[in-house]
Amino acid sequence: MTASRTRSTAKPITAASTGSWDYSMIAIVSMMLAFGLALVFSASYSQEGTDLFVRQATWIVVGVAAAFIMARIPYSIWRRLAVPIMMLALGLLIAVLIVGVEIHGAKRTFKGSIQPGEFAKLAVVIYVAAWAASKGQRLSEMQEGLIPFIIIMGIVTVLLVLEPSYSVAMIIIIIGVSIFFVAGGDIKQMVLLGLLAAPALGLALWKSGYPIQRIQNWWTNVNAPGQAASDTLSIWQKQTSGPANLLDRLVSPSAVPLSWSDYQFTFVADKFGFIGALLVVVLYAALAYRLLAIALNAPDRFGTFVAVGITAWIVTQALIHIGASTNLTPTTGQPLPLMSYGGSDMLACMMALGIMQSIARGTPAKKALYATLALGGWNRRPRLPNPNRSGSAKAKPSGSSRSTTGTAKSGAKKGQSAPSPAYGHETPAVSNDELDRGPAWRKGSSATKRKSRGSAGKKST
Repeated sequence: MTASRTRSTAKPITAASTGSWDYSMIAIVSMMLAFGLALVFSASYSQEGTDLFVRQATWIVVGVAAAFIMARIPYSIWRRLAVPIMMLALGLLIAVLIVGVEIHGAKRTFKGSIQPGEFAKLAVVIYVAAWAASKGQRLSEMQEGLIPFIIIMGIVTVLLVLEPSYSVAMIIIIIGVSIFFVAGGDIKQMVLLGLLAAPALGLALWKSGYPIQRIQNWWTNVNAPGQAASDTLSIWQKQTSGPANLLDRLVSPSAVPLSWSDYQFTFVADKFGFIGALLVVVLYAALAYRLLAIALNAPDRFGTFVAVGITAWIVTQALIHIGASTNLTPTTGQPLPLMSYGGSDMLACMMALGIMQSIARGTPAKKALYATLALGGWNRRPRLPNPNRSGSAKAKPSGSSRSTTGTAKSGAKKGQSAPSPAYGHETPAVSNDELDRGPAWRKGSSATKRKSRGSAGKKST
């Protein structure tokens, strides 16, 4: 009598080069790059000619090449290189304070306008994701979770504040907190972290001086627009009536300052009105949806954490830019990701999106975007979706069923399968290493065990 066996079709999680590309994300990013390049040309042509346009086009080509290379590299490699990458980022942040070029009282760039703070975003994503994945359920403990997290984020934040670059520091903090929360950080500890960080950040802003001045200018712009400083001009002040022809509007001068970088969203509304501004918002919403889908379908915890960090980075930076352009927040100088002029930001974002493609290509099976992130507040498990949500092991047509999790006995009812455990609630038979490797590894391991049991049964017969 031969027992039926269920074969696993899961692919190795490290085979980033064998999976399919996320063409939806490629299409969205391509539209954003093309539209952004056209905006840079339109905004800068009357003042700079084609100089900024050529530079931006060059950085886009370099960024696309970098994204393709990153997509071909299995993303698991970056976990092993997390510490060297973080050390390199910290070294560059220290070096820019010593030998960086001072512009408007801040040392943020090397000669050639290379900004290490932009690449520090990617370094923090990789390092914090690798650190959180290595901690597992211990992340909810004070000694293993919150204290090391404060040290990691504190070092990077202090170096950025010394430049000063408060907007980049804010984005990096949001990246770290997002990964920490999704990885299973205790909410009470995160509230405590916020209570401790808020006074420290307020004191740093007060001592620095210029952020307070920007906040005051923003408040003046809200209450008395006619008395506002030039760098706080908002979308409502800069709506102009230009030529009716679209091509004439694109090359006509605009009253929006720094319309190719800091206020590009304002420039979009100035040239294309509400429809143009809405189109930009829709593009970023669509990109965020695709990035979140990749995060939720990632084959292991490290891939999920990296994808969550990159999603938080892109979305937060876009919201900061749009908020400053519409006068909803004080001006920050952050470019619009993938669209505004800027080589360092463009290259860093494209490298991050290349890693997202690597994660998507390493996913064993594409599933639907889950509606939840398991945000149940007071448990201590990682806040990840159930990897087996699409269904547990298939029912066997004949014979006694065997549990693939090691918890069901051979006396289970015919045609039934044992429920699959969620992340953080595996039975003791599943080791922490198996949990960290993700559902694809566990499925392959179960199939191997069933195969070996079947072979043993044949021999005994």
